[in-house]
Amino acid sequence: MTLKLLLSRLTGFGDFALLSLLGLFVAAWLLWTGARRMALLWLIALGSCAALIALLKVYFNGCPLTELAMRSPSGHAGFGSFIYGGIALLAQSQRPRWQAGLIALAGGLWIAAIGYSRVVVRAHTGPEVLFGIAIGASVLFGFGLASRGRDHSRFPLLAAIVGAALGATLFHTLNWHPTFEAYLARLSHEYAALLPPCSNN
Repeated sequence: MTLKLLLSRLTGFGDFALLSLLGLFVAAWLLWTGARRMALLWLIALGSCAALIALLKVYFNGCPLTELAMRSPSGHAGFGSFIYGGIALLAQSQRPRWQAGLIALAGGLWIAAIGYSRVVVRAHTGPEVLFGIAIGASVLFGFGLASRGRDHSRFPLLAAIVGAALGATLFHTLNWHPTFEAYLARLSHEYAALLPPCSNN
């Protein structure tokens, strides 16, 4: 398997459907373990991240920054940064410091790999990927601050990893990759021109 083919498979781990299922798994686990406040904070952050990425996609589709190669922030990189970063954040709790450090490093490398895969498959430019990661990381930072000091049980990291792998494999086998890109692009052409920077073009 060539590196390009491997990265084309890897990019599936950033699909919105898979990430949404992982996000709901995290919320369900928090509720099941009694961390209801954290579950609420997680769901708020989850919805905020998805909404922010969608709004920015609508805006930049209609008002692209061609000089910065910015037409559509990467949702795979952005939502993936929040979901996988959040899983890494939760998984660090109740573990030895060296394990927490390895989890943080692995999470960062995984997010970077998904972002790089978007460039390799020519779905996004480098700036679009970096902007997407910045969005997801910002929302995750807010979740981390809001949930600081709140105890929760040891996160089932292995279950999340296996679930993500099985989900990505299933979606790839079925060739099922639901996306809202066409809908967001249509919205951008209808409404983004009303925004001040676009109205001056």
